[in-house]
Amino acid sequence: MPPPVAPGPGAGLVAKADIAWTAVRAPLRRTVKALDAVAVVAWALLAVMLLALTVGPTLGAFEISQGAPSAPAVHPVPAQAPHWQEPTRSTP
Repeated sequence: MPPPVAPGPGAGLVAKADIAWTAVRAPLRRTVKALDAVAVVAWALLAVMLLALTVGPTLGAFEISQGAPSAPAVHPVPAQAPHWQEPTRSTP
């Protein structure tokens, strides 16, 4: 009786796993690239939103309207004489 035939290079468990990995690898790579692109866009949007939340309110005082003139957002401090030119006050 002849000895049993040894499996060839494409018949083992490793070869079957390699075939399965080859079939799954291309769609998996496309999925990972798509998720990576989505993540980059999400981080960019998050950065813009955080910038708008932190810088936006501070720029509100400097808005320029093109319509009718209105009162300034920051009211000027009235002019005041320096302390050495003010009249002397008696202390009680």
